[in-house]
Order: sequence, then structure tokens, then C-alpha cells
Amino acid sequence: MIQSPVLPNESERLAVMKQKGLMSVDRDDRFDEITAEAIDKLHVKISVVSLITSDEEVYISCQGEHRTCGPRNISFCGHALAQKDVLIVRDTLKDNRYIDNPYVAGPPFLRFYAGMRLTDHTTGQPLGVFCVKDDQPRDFNIEELGIFVSLANKAELILQK
Repeated sequence: MIQSPVLPNESERLAVMKQKGLMSVDRDDRFDEITAEAIDKLHVKISVVSLITSDEEVYISCQGEHRTCGPRNISFCGHALAQKDVLIVRDTLKDNRYIDNPYVAGPPFLRFYAGMRLTDHTTGQPLGVFCVKDDQPRDFNIEELGIFVSLANKAELILQK
């Protein structure tokens, strides 16, 4: 397993999160609508909007899983946070970053992951990640990718407020 990277501008990123009041955010129904729509339209088992702090990912919305947070160093979203484009892992058992990850080797036995970072429009700093997960390997077709990006953009807009 390759641990999630720490961004080169991590202190600036965390300062923006603190300034925006995102270091301790409760669940939000607006995000719940987005994650529920992702489950319905993309036919995945899990959908999450998470904020990434210095040491954990905090779920501000989660459908299909009962966790509310997890360690950043083993999170899939920590990898997505470091990418400008959508991160798609078609089969976790064929990806060295995740092959022996605890969430792959044990519950929820993830085999597919797609994540897109959510950025602050003023500073460009990444704040969190919108993602979907499944227990079966798969890929997105063009229509599904469009739906995924549209839902991520909705989540990103809510974070701007």
C-alpha cells in the first residue's frame, strides 16, 4: 500500500480550511442529496463527500457506509485530493496504491473507486473529495463520468458558501 501523500502546500491548504470553518463540519442535507443521487444514478454501493484534514478524512455526507471518518494516510480520498483530474481506480487489486489497503483487504472490500477533489474557488486550495466506491471492479462510461463530475461540481459549489 502507498500512503496518501501530504501536499506541498499543506499548511496553506489547512489555513484556508480553518478560515472557511471547515475543520469541524457536521453532516449537511445538501450533500446527502448529492451522495444519494450518486448511488442511484451510478449504481455504486457507497458515495461520500469528505473533508481532508491533516490526519483524517471526515465524512460530511456518506451513503452506504457507517463510518464518519478515517485515517488520511490510508484513505483513497487522500490520493484524489492530490490530483487535479478525476482519480479512477477500476480494480483496487491491480493498483499498488491500494492492493493491501485495509479497506480492500477487509470491510467494505473495495474494488472500485472514483474521486474528484473539491477546491476553494478563491484560493484554488483543495478542501475535500467527492467519491463513489463499490465492491466490484468496474469503469465509468462517458455518461457516467459526466454524471459523476456534475455531482462533484455541485458539492464543490456548496463548499464555497
